[in-house]
Amino acid sequence: MSRVSCCCVVEARLAEQGGAYWHPGQTYPPSQWRDLESTFESVSVLARVQPANQGAQRANALPPSIHVIRFPYYLGPWRALLRLPMLLVAARRAAETHDVFVLRDAGLLSLLVYFWVRRFRKPFAVEVVSDPAEIMRTIDHPLRALWGVLFRSALRRECQSAVAVSYVTRAVLQRAYPPGAGTEAFVVNDVRLGDEQYTPPRQHTVVPRPLQLLHVGNMNQIYKGHAELLRALVALTRAGLDCQLTLVGDGTNRLRFEELATHLGLGDRARFRGNVAWGAPLFRLMDEAHLFVFPSYTEGSPKALIEAMARGLPAVATRVGGIPELLADEDLVRPRDVQALVAKISEVCAHPDRLTAMSERNHRTALEYHERSVAPQRQLFYRRIRTYVEGPPNDGVAVRCD
Repeated sequence: MSRVSCCCVVEARLAEQGGAYWHPGQTYPPSQWRDLESTFESVSVLARVQPANQGAQRANALPPSIHVIRFPYYLGPWRALLRLPMLLVAARRAAETHDVFVLRDAGLLSLLVYFWVRRFRKPFAVEVVSDPAEIMRTIDHPLRALWGVLFRSALRRECQSAVAVSYVTRAVLQRAYPPGAGTEAFVVNDVRLGDEQYTPPRQHTVVPRPLQLLHVGNMNQIYKGHAELLRALVALTRAGLDCQLTLVGDGTNRLRFEELATHLGLGDRARFRGNVAWGAPLFRLMDEAHLFVFPSYTEGSPKALIEAMARGLPAVATRVGGIPELLADEDLVRPRDVQALVAKISEVCAHPDRLTAMSERNHRTALEYHERSVAPQRQLFYRRIRTYVEGPPNDGVAVRCD
C-alpha cells in the first residue's frame, strides 16, 4: 500500500503555545481526527495560527501526530488582501507537498489551496458545513455582498470539480451547492457523540424555577442571535418569568454583547462564560440548563444543538439551514423575531409535560447522530478520496444525496 498524505484545510484560527495547537473558540473533540488518521498515513491541518496569551486555557489540543501547517495569520478581508502574496506562496507550498486535500468550509484559505490544487491536477474533496453566502449577509462590512458572491461562486465550483463532497444537512446545502456530474456525494454530520455523551431524557413535573436558559456559539459574528436572545430575556423577565441565561462562547463581538446586556439592565441574569472546553465542562452546563435556545440567522447543522439534544435538553431554535431536520416545527421560530422567540419560550416553559415531550423527542433524534451511525459514512467518504491517488474508482458506486 502506498503512503498517502492528506492536507485538511480549515478556516479556523488556531492558538499555539509550546508546540501545542488548539481551537480556542470551537474546541475539537479528541476523536475529531481519528477517521482521517485511520485512512491516510500522514495528516496535516492547514490553518491560520497565532501565539496564545501566556497562561491561556489549552482545551483539547490537536494530537501530536497531526502536522499543523501555519498559514500566515490575518483577520478580516483588508488584512487578507495586504498579505495576499504571502498567502498564495503558502497555499502553493501546501498543494505541492501533499497527495490529496480536504477543503473544509468556504473561505479564502480553501479558495487559495483550490486554485493550486486544480493547477497541479491533484484530487480533493469538499466538506460543506455552512452556506458562506448566508453568513456574509449577516456581517457588518461594506464588501459583504462582494465577498458573498465570491465565496458562493467558489464553493459551487469546488463542489462541481471535487472527487467527493460531504454535506452536514440532507437537503439544504446540496441544493445550494450541488455536486458535479462525476462527483460522489455523502451526507456526513461532523458531530462526534459516543455513549458517554448521551444521558436519558428528562422528566418534568413542575416548571423549573428559576428557568436556566443556555446558548452555545462563537461571538466572532452576530449571526448566532446573541442580541435577539438578550432582548428576549428582558421581555421574559418583564413578563414575570424567573429565568437566567448562560452564554458560552467568545469572539470579537463579546464586549459588544456584554455592553448590550449592561445597557438592558440584565445584571447577573445574563452570564458570559467565555470558551468552555468540549467534554465534561460543556456537558455539565448543558445538564444544569432547562432549555437550550439557539436563535441563529443561518446555520448548517449546529453541533452544539445536537450535543444538547443528546443530553436530553429541550430546545427552541430558528427555522434556518438544517435546524428543521433536527427539531420539530412546533419548537421553531423565525430568525430575528424577538417577540416570536419570547412567545415560544413562554409557551414551552409553561407546561412541564411539553418540556418532557421535547426532551424525549430531542434525545431520540440525537441517537441518529451517534458515532456508530455517522462514522462508517465518514470513513467511506475519506476512503473514496484516497482511491483517486492511484486513479478514479471504476466500480460504478456512487452515493448520492436526495
